[in-house]
Order: sequence, then C-alpha cells, then structure tokens
Amino acid sequence: MKRKFTKLALAMGLSLSVVSVASAANFKDFDNFYWAKPAVDKLVAEGIVSGYKDGTFRPGKQVSRAEFVTMANKAFGKFNENAIVDFSDVHKYQWFYQQVASAYQAGYVTGYQGKFAPNKPITRFEAAVMMARLLELDVTKVDTAQKLDDFNQIPVWAVGSVSALVDKKVMKGYTDNTFRGAKYITRAEAAVLIEQARAYLYGKLK
Repeated sequence: MKRKFTKLALAMGLSLSVVSVASAANFKDFDNFYWAKPAVDKLVAEGIVSGYKDGTFRPGKQVSRAEFVTMANKAFGKFNENAIVDFSDVHKYQWFYQQVASAYQAGYVTGYQGKFAPNKPITRFEAAVMMARLLELDVTKVDTAQKLDDFNQIPVWAVGSVSALVDKKVMKGYTDNTFRGAKYITRAEAAVLIEQARAYLYGKLK
C-alpha cells in the first residue's frame, strides 16, 4: 500500500530570491517549455516552486541538490524543523540546513563521504535514487533499465532506481531510447518529475 503524505505549506521558495506567481502562463520565459507547464502550474499553485522577481521561471536553469530536496520536502510533506544532520558541508547558518536535515531524516538522501554537496547540480541518476526512496519502490530489478540503449552507462548504485522509475513511468528516457542519467536536471524537469511522482503515489499517473 502506498503511504499517504501530509501536505506541507512553507513560505520559503526554491530560491531565497523568488516570489510566487499564479501560473506558468505568467512567466516571460516559458514558451519553449510548454511540456512542463501543467506540472509547474500545480506546483506553483501549492507554493512548492516559485518564479523570480523579474517575472521569469528560468525553466532551463540547473537545480542544485539542496534546491531539489527543498522541492521534494514541500511536495511530500517531509520538512521537519527539528531534524539535524552532520554533513561537513551543511551548516546551521545556511538556508538549506533544515531542508537537507529533513531529507536525511526522512531517509531519501545519504550523502557521500560525510558530505552532501548542496550546491552541486543534481543529475538524473541522483534524482532517480532520491525519488525511488521517497516512493519506496522495489529497486532490486533491473530488467526495464536493461532495455535502454545506454544501460551500460548506468552506475550500480542507480540502476535499480532508474529501472523502477522508468517502469512506473515516473521518469522517461529520451526518444533515442537513452536515459542520459549523468545529465543535470533543470527546473522544468524537476517540476515534471515531482508531479509525476505524486501522480504515481496517489494512483493518478496515466
């Protein structure tokens, strides 16, 4: 049975310098990202993502690991103001400390070698692993991933997650049947991934 997550309302946006707008249609720079508009509309309406003060959304901008967990925490109700973490590169005076600590306590991030690399852009591989953990998917099977043309380029630590998410249609490969997991995720792509994951969670994924 899929777990039910509580909805979370937070004032802080994906960036400290952003403000909310009503719809993706209001953004000045959304013409080439029509495919992400439905997802962005929903997440903006719920305060999960926001636009910038200049009226842009910057859909093609890369998303940092700290920004991604902030978005995920809001979308899945994982924020915990009492959570703590001891990554050597995440400190209490930084805006993302509580977000990273919440993600760590929720169990969907682990970091590596005692660090989290909060400002590093997040890859499709990394996002897949986090999302598979959030959705509590079975990552022991790799048969779906084996059908991808770049299967041999998927690292061991990500292959089960990629396979599960592609199988459940939460993430998709490209038209050339590759996953391109080392590619950094953009703001538009992150919004679509989050919304697809929520649709799966609530049994509404088409």
